[in-house]
Amino acid sequence: MILVFGGMGRILYKILWQPKFNTKRLQKTGIAATARILKIEETDIAVNNNPQIKLIMSVTGEGGVYTTSCKTIVSKFKPIPYETGTEVNIKIDPNDEKNVILDQS
Repeated sequence: MILVFGGMGRILYKILWQPKFNTKRLQKTGIAATARILKIEETDIAVNNNPQIKLIMSVTGEGGVYTTSCKTIVSKFKPIPYETGTEVNIKIDPNDEKNVILDQS
């Protein structure tokens, strides 16, 4: 019984809370950079009927140019504020350069 609830708790943590904690941490400690959007993909996930999209981006960092991605929620009532080829501000995890978020500041 404990194993079942423990497993469910871990799944909920990974899905609901870990991304939120990661975002807050990177907003405070992430390295500011810019990235060029290469591709925009739909994820077939919606939060309060607002779609989630995945941005595939090219980042120029200390180690050279690399490709990474991040997911974000966009309003279904407004046009998507991101276009292929545009540059966006991001925050990079100092411990894992593939872990990035959009800089909301």
